[in-house]
Amino acid sequence: MAKALAEKRPSYLSDTAPEGYTGQGQEDITTDDIIIPRIKLAQALTPEVVDKKAEEGDLIHNVTGDIICKAGQKLRFIPIMYTKEFIIWRERETGGGILARAIRKQIGTNFRYAWITPNVELTDKIGGKVEVTYKLKRYTTSAIALVDHETDDLSCWKGDEAPAANLTHNYLVVLPDNNMELIAISLSRTSARKGAQLNTMLKMGGASIFTRVFEASTFIDQSDKYKFANWIFSPAGYIAPDQVEMLESLKKLHEDFKATSFVVNVEDGGETESSDSGEF
Repeated sequence: MAKALAEKRPSYLSDTAPEGYTGQGQEDITTDDIIIPRIKLAQALTPEVVDKKAEEGDLIHNVTGDIICKAGQKLRFIPIMYTKEFIIWRERETGGGILARAIRKQIGTNFRYAWITPNVELTDKIGGKVEVTYKLKRYTTSAIALVDHETDDLSCWKGDEAPAANLTHNYLVVLPDNNMELIAISLSRTSARKGAQLNTMLKMGGASIFTRVFEASTFIDQSDKYKFANWIFSPAGYIAPDQVEMLESLKKLHEDFKATSFVVNVEDGGETESSDSGEF
């Protein structure tokens, strides 16, 4: 009896917000103050797969650990905003995860890709043996990062070799079949090519990206040495014109994030995912 009383839902709780109360107390919470959760693509060595709580190819919420979409099924999403970032991945033998990242920041009237931890030297060991130094100043100097070459800002360099930062595509999306949840899809390393394909679809037709619906699914891809789960994206259609309230809500989300940066949560239950592919 006591257990039944403890599980009874309080009368003051509701699944819907009360009418007439909008926005109060949120005035100082901007998009810069938000860390966006991410859809994690399960790989053979993903903890949830190792623990037999998920299968390779499942799409997992990286904060809650819930399976959003099973492998072989399709997940509908609406893109709200796209941005790039540059990530230096720590070698797997030294623990994996992100060593440093550069995100989109507004500098004056321009947007640049600034290192979160600027003006430092970071070290890692390739294969756990060969030490390498990464030299970070304030901004990246990749052409894709819109660098101003008149400045003295340098990218991360792998010793005296080429820049080592990896381009990552970030998509802020809404899941229309999951209570319009706001979440991110991040594509880096071997899945970065899937980002280029999705970007091509986004550019086609010229429509605002938040008016379009896409489907995501997964398949087992293969490189020269590894098999790993990868993404498949396909267009599903457009938001129906009579869905005015939905369109206005999506438009507002887009405008809120357009002039600012957003940070994708890379933490996975206390661990940091080293890559969204099986290749290291």
